[in-house]
Amino acid sequence: MNSNVVIFEKHDGIGKITLNRPKALNALTIETFEKLREYFIKAREDDEVKILVLTGAGRAFSAGLDFSLLGSTLLENLSKLRPFIRMIQETINMLESMEKPSIAA
Repeated sequence: MNSNVVIFEKHDGIGKITLNRPKALNALTIETFEKLREYFIKAREDDEVKILVLTGAGRAFSAGLDFSLLGSTLLENLSKLRPFIRMIQETINMLESMEKPSIAA
């Protein structure tokens, strides 16, 4: 696993989460969602973080879901598709329910 697909930084009360797959226009993978979940929890529980900024490296914020996952992994094994979709929704809900302001930039 490439642990640099998402980067978390903190400075002066600002938590910054950067999607870091610029060659793929920051398309979201299973690993990306796992790291986002980890960093959303980290930001939520860190009292020094007062606001959260979510951004993308390179020329795009995010192209959305990396559809290569659907053909190669998830659609070939439909039993993995439902948990993946549930994980995506839970991750998005974590950001929506966070009691700290967040900005997508």
